[in-house]
Amino acid sequence: MKDTSFIDQSLKNKVPPTQAILTNIRIYLALFFAIALIGITNPPIEVHAWRQAFTNTIARNFLEIDNNILYPRINSSGIREGVVASEFPIFNYLIYMVSTVFGHQHWYGRLINLIFSTLGIYFFYRIIQQIWNRQFAFCAALILQMSIWFTYARKVMPDTFSIALMLGAIFFALQYLDKGKIWRLLTFGILASLGGLSKIPATVLLSLLGIAFISPQFTLQRRGYVLGTTAISISIIAFWYFVWDPHLLATYGNQLYYPRSLVEGAKEIIGMWQLSLKQFYFYGLRSYVGFAFFLLGIMALFKQKDKLMVAIFGLGTLVFLFFIAKTGKVFSLHTYYMIPYVPLMALMAAYGMYTFVPKKWLYLALGAVVIEGFANQQHELRLKKENLHLLTLEKEIVDHHISQDAKIVVSGGLNPMVMYFAHRNGWSVDNYELLDPNYLQKCSREGAEYVLVYHKQFSETLPLPILHQDQFFTLYQMSPQRH
Repeated sequence: MKDTSFIDQSLKNKVPPTQAILTNIRIYLALFFAIALIGITNPPIEVHAWRQAFTNTIARNFLEIDNNILYPRINSSGIREGVVASEFPIFNYLIYMVSTVFGHQHWYGRLINLIFSTLGIYFFYRIIQQIWNRQFAFCAALILQMSIWFTYARKVMPDTFSIALMLGAIFFALQYLDKGKIWRLLTFGILASLGGLSKIPATVLLSLLGIAFISPQFTLQRRGYVLGTTAISISIIAFWYFVWDPHLLATYGNQLYYPRSLVEGAKEIIGMWQLSLKQFYFYGLRSYVGFAFFLLGIMALFKQKDKLMVAIFGLGTLVFLFFIAKTGKVFSLHTYYMIPYVPLMALMAAYGMYTFVPKKWLYLALGAVVIEGFANQQHELRLKKENLHLLTLEKEIVDHHISQDAKIVVSGGLNPMVMYFAHRNGWSVDNYELLDPNYLQKCSREGAEYVLVYHKQFSETLPLPILHQDQFFTLYQMSPQRH
């Protein structure tokens, strides 16, 4: 590939043997994969347990109710059928497929996500190696590995999973542009579609395809095919989110996303500007040193006048800013919303490091970022024992008092965690609704027989007969128990 920047491309494939071993990305990916396996079978009861419960709920319902991938289902829709307007559930479906063989377990999604996310880092490395060189790619890949990616690559959530698919798509697109072969183009289209369907913010990374339209060595025909395939993939993604999801919402009344207008979202972001900024200067790379190099990378854009890097970073940033405006305060409150942008941050941090750090100190600077990133996330490998009581909720409490088909009201509002671990159907309601006797009577008329309160979410006492009470849960009866 033609030289596109100041970065020495003589290092693309040919480096001294000792350096080749020490910078072999496969060794480091295998090491971090092994580290991430610590506690991989832990139940998802740590931070963002609610989002992991949502993912597992849909996967379990594919196993127990209906395996039609077009109709993902939740358990907290009341009298409505549980089909929900959400992202395309390919990640959930992989969990379901494993469950058909081994039976449902809470942790399968962790391992599936870790496998795909590790492959995503490798694709990221190969993309940068193809455009620039091995050394630069090695730095960027390790910065990404020890960013927020390390934490969320082992959660039962589709965020790094979707980005990994998109990174694979971009790799095969660049391979097609360079070497041809229709199978590479088709692989690009399939992975790009699945990545964007899994989480629409993954489309931010399509900015990396700026190389296709800036580098003149690619034929016009191949550029056209990549552009056409990209358009088809975006059309498929748009159909799911802007046609099919609205249809599911209108038909069943359940939704995951609550998008804002650009003006409303921007006002919310500005109103929470401190949390919004922290997403960038800490939560993204999980390293203050890494963020400093990210800022140096932006400075390097002006110093080097690198048109390709400006195009990739500039377009990706603009798309991401649009995305955060549409999510509003949700972006400020949820760290994983930074994940689509983190590969670009890692790229720019490596760019700043490569520009301003003398080559003999390059790996020392990289080590500082990696060590800080791991130090800020090592606690994620440990099980949060204070939440273990959630694992006994179904077998030791709910099954003793409630039949499998009985409907219940649980605390938690939009958080499906209690309903998931109770393994029942019904209503997950806000605290003010639990305190409203008229609302509870309405639920009772619609078939609710019990109220299950999680004390961490709701501390009041309800004027209902108590069937079970301990330090974590209270189970109330709303109507005579079904025999």
